[in-house]
Amino acid sequence: MARKAPTINDLPAPQQEYLRWLLSKPENREPRTQTELAQKLGVNRRTLQDWRTNPTFHEVHRRMALTVSGGPEHTQFVLDTMRQIVAGGEKDSDRIAAAKVWLSTVRAIEPEPVEEAVPIESLSTEELQARLQAELSKQKVKRGK
Repeated sequence: MARKAPTINDLPAPQQEYLRWLLSKPENREPRTQTELAQKLGVNRRTLQDWRTNPTFHEVHRRMALTVSGGPEHTQFVLDTMRQIVAGGEKDSDRIAAAKVWLSTVRAIEPEPVEEAVPIESLSTEELQARLQAELSKQKVKRGK
């Protein structure tokens, strides 16, 4: 028997609220920041990050993001149009604006992949160093350094 795909109703109420917040346009979000949302929900900001790595939350987020974006066909059309403007727009300002929209859309459509937890004791020194270096690189990119 096939497993039923999870829906937002399979999540606890605070996670449902967080998911709706994530799927809303950043300029329409209330509260404005994740820290403020965490306070409103009565949880630590880290808890919000933990929810995003939960497989059920991740799957519901992925499915809802596709619905919000108009489905794969619509999304592909929009991305193709933005890419054409980036490649051949007449003015630099048009190409830059299209690139910003394209990049923000691509990042918004698909939630970050969930990494499977691996006990730290099972990692070799080289694997641990590689993971730490990758995490440091991600943090530098997030901070714009």
